[in-house]
Amino acid sequence: MVFIALVFSGAYLQLDMIWLIADIVNGLMAVPNLIGLIALRQVVIAETKLFFDKLKPMDGKVVTN
Repeated sequence: MVFIALVFSGAYLQLDMIWLIADIVNGLMAVPNLIGLIALRQVVIAETKLFFDKLKPMDGKVVTN
């Protein structure tokens, strides 16, 4: 519904206003992603540490599994 409304309004708005709306909407898409990154930071830290602990060299070879 929103898409259809914006298609019709895009025919009547000036180009500068369309770009402004597009920039605002693209900026607002970052908000949920940033919230997710902040909420999951402890999981990412733990998984990264676990991954690099597995990469410690043994007898000159790198063990990946």
